[in-house]
Amino acid sequence: MGLGGKLFCLFMCLLTFYIVGVLLFTKGFLLKRSVIDQNSTCDVKFADRHGVEGESCWMHKRYQKAVLIIIDALRYDFARYEPSINETSALPFQNKLPIFHELLTTKPLNSKLYKFIADPPTTTMQRLKGLTTGSLPTFVDAGSNFASSEITEDNFLDQLTKANKEIVFMGDDTWESLFPGRFKRAFSFPSFNVQDLHTVDNGVLQHLIPELRKKDWNLLIAHFLGVDHCGHRFGPYHPAMADKLTQMDTILRSVIKELDDDTVLFVMGDHGMTRTGDHGGDSTDEVDAALFVYSPSQITATQDTHLMSVSQVDLVPTVSLLLGIPIPYSNLGTIITDLFNYCPWWKMDNKENQVFHTVKALRINAYQVRSYINTYRTESDEFPQLENEKLESLFNQAEAEIQSLVTYYGSTGDGSGMLNRLVKLEETYRLYLEGVKEMCKNIWAKFDISTMILGMTIIIAALLWNLFIHLQNLNHEATLSKMFYMTAFGLFWSASYLTFLWFMDLKPEYLILSIISGASIIIMVVGLIHLVLTHDKKTTDKSKTVITEKQKKDSYIVKRTALNTWVAVSVLGVYCAGLFSNSYIVNEETMVLFLLQTCLFMNVFETMKRIAKQISPTKVLKRKSRFLDVIKNLRGPRSMLCILLVCVSVLLKIAEYFQTCREEQTNCEISNFLQPLSALVDVTSGYKNMRYFFSVMCIGLTACMLYVTMKHQGNLNSDSVSAFCVRYLVPLSAICICLHWALHSLPPKVIDSLPVWQRVALPRVVYLCLIFTISSIATQPLFILLVRRNSNVQFESDQSIPTIYNHMKMNWRTHFGTSEDKPPMVYGLATVYSAVILAVVGSYTLFLAMLLGDGLSPSICIAATCGVLFLEMYASRQRCDKEEESQDNKGMRSKIDYFLSHVSWREIYSVYNHPT
Repeated sequence: MGLGGKLFCLFMCLLTFYIVGVLLFTKGFLLKRSVIDQNSTCDVKFADRHGVEGESCWMHKRYQKAVLIIIDALRYDFARYEPSINETSALPFQNKLPIFHELLTTKPLNSKLYKFIADPPTTTMQRLKGLTTGSLPTFVDAGSNFASSEITEDNFLDQLTKANKEIVFMGDDTWESLFPGRFKRAFSFPSFNVQDLHTVDNGVLQHLIPELRKKDWNLLIAHFLGVDHCGHRFGPYHPAMADKLTQMDTILRSVIKELDDDTVLFVMGDHGMTRTGDHGGDSTDEVDAALFVYSPSQITATQDTHLMSVSQVDLVPTVSLLLGIPIPYSNLGTIITDLFNYCPWWKMDNKENQVFHTVKALRINAYQVRSYINTYRTESDEFPQLENEKLESLFNQAEAEIQSLVTYYGSTGDGSGMLNRLVKLEETYRLYLEGVKEMCKNIWAKFDISTMILGMTIIIAALLWNLFIHLQNLNHEATLSKMFYMTAFGLFWSASYLTFLWFMDLKPEYLILSIISGASIIIMVVGLIHLVLTHDKKTTDKSKTVITEKQKKDSYIVKRTALNTWVAVSVLGVYCAGLFSNSYIVNEETMVLFLLQTCLFMNVFETMKRIAKQISPTKVLKRKSRFLDVIKNLRGPRSMLCILLVCVSVLLKIAEYFQTCREEQTNCEISNFLQPLSALVDVTSGYKNMRYFFSVMCIGLTACMLYVTMKHQGNLNSDSVSAFCVRYLVPLSAICICLHWALHSLPPKVIDSLPVWQRVALPRVVYLCLIFTISSIATQPLFILLVRRNSNVQFESDQSIPTIYNHMKMNWRTHFGTSEDKPPMVYGLATVYSAVILAVVGSYTLFLAMLLGDGLSPSICIAATCGVLFLEMYASRQRCDKEEESQDNKGMRSKIDYFLSHVSWREIYSVYNHPT
């Protein structure tokens, strides 16, 4: 095989290692739950249909119809009433739903309020899936919130459809994508525009009461989005939240008036929201939703006033049994026992009948869950054997106890002690159901650590091998052959290991697989050590001659350059290692700032030492101090470095004010800059105006400095499309951004009353101008104007800068020689590279400012300014010692990449991205 063939095979081997490592890591990280394609039916052994009505299944149905009202993002404290809080001191979301408190007080046997605990991720699509199927989400479901697909798993909507029941829906169009063809009538509205508070809610209001008055439905679903959108747009502490919750209270009062005795009402939130109005994570504010149950007829036999928490999946078996349909096959929820301790056709005066009716429903629920677990075990071995045996023993214990109880009571008729035995039996079934749910959570929410470690090991090994190859001379056939054969040998062992793992279906912790994987790793390590030693020996032999020929100063430069590079790499390594620490991730923005400033100060300190060595002490002593010398010294390299260092440090410190707060940071205060102008209340009008003008000043300075700098350097004299965009489109974009912010500082009601095209016209102009500008810079990056003076040489517009520069130099020499032709004038040639950087950074800064809003525009400008200032520091260092520029370039480049990448990451993580 030739040199090219070995090089290609080596590349393919490395690519294979990377792909295999990533696939293994994602297999352990993105866990999936197997979907059981089975549906529950009425013909089951554990539910005796003797005495059950013809339309019922498994149990007597309590209600003919049910109304499900989902108020998106209805947090529990939104629904809870606090009597101690008066109206003037109440927060915008407090005591705005008094209908719940009134019904709980006046009709305690007809109404119940629960804390409705959601399973993360707290996104709408995943919550609707859990609320209808009773299943638990996995991590891979988190990314599908905006790509909803049809639910094929068994759910209570399909069970109603199979029982010839009719369903009517209105609200969020996510339902129609999840359950296409299930509704008799559907009135869906688009839900993606979180700035719109009223379109979906007004559409639901238009159809809700008329549909309630019709009698041709068994389940009516109404999904309101206004509260959720208000949280995203303004947060829960804005007066708009009070208006929206008050509207919901009025709607609920109208709905309750239309209910009859055969109808049960469920009012619920699918998730909560954080103090900034976001959701998706697992914080208390995000998972604590509210559930309110009401019916004009009695629904419970107890008047307990203590707070009770239920899981959202518990709604599925509760609704199913109340409506007389089978519980969906994949359900893991437990019935809400308060709603099953009363039966209108039983004498419920004694406590025994209440508990027995609850135990009956729990037993049916337990049988359904056990049937699902047994079926799942036949398709997957994920469940731990020991824990599953304990749960099976608990279920058998409950079955034996109930059989013993029924036999004893049937033979003797003695009811003494029955209450205690029924209470213990209820607790046993409850423990079984909760135990199964916790077991499934631990399996589907925990990562496969062994597979993840294996994938990471392969990726790290490939990275190290790739780094070593990068240091080699690939043109040397002997070295390339060694690397090729060693890589192929390691790939062979790894492929053997994965093949054995695939066909034998064994786990990585088994001994024989550990031996195989260990052998492959040992072979790779031994080969790596062998090549390193060989490389070091050759390098040492070659370097001896080189070092003897160089001066001591050059030797010092080489050592210092290597030190600079390794320090930069070490700091980056410390940062990457810290990502494996939870406490580090929680306070990552502070730690990154510390690493940035450490690297920055070290860089400046070393540069100052180099400048000091170049200054002659005798000359300094002979010179007299003058005022003009002070000004000159301030413009010197040392003073400029100090000034730039102070500026960058101050800017990074100011940027801390714009960071968001994680849920774990309890002492963190959210900056007002994170709220849009329209979210600021009227009492802060002074601050509102100040912030607007401050944001406008930042955007104006960005556009003006870009224009003035490029014009002063002659880059805007060019007649290219790129120069035209920077001259006109960038300032136009800045003006449109400021006008858009001014428009959105108006009261929310005024903004919502405007036509849609007026609200989106300015942002679209900005996006079109900036995208066109960035695209033109990518295609025509040269900001130069070439003026020929008596020259017959023709230059093409796409000719490279070095070619133009060399021709100018040749013309310059010719001009002073024998030729009379004058050299061409090139405007902007001195800053041709930096002009491209400034134009792209300025355009991208305006793009982000438009995208993220006025509050974050100062932070975006700070990030861009820090990058530009550090490049100025780099330029100052280059001017210090031109002799060492080429030697030191590599080490400095490492620090530049490190600094700029971390500034960007810090800004994205701490400001632009909301961590959950």
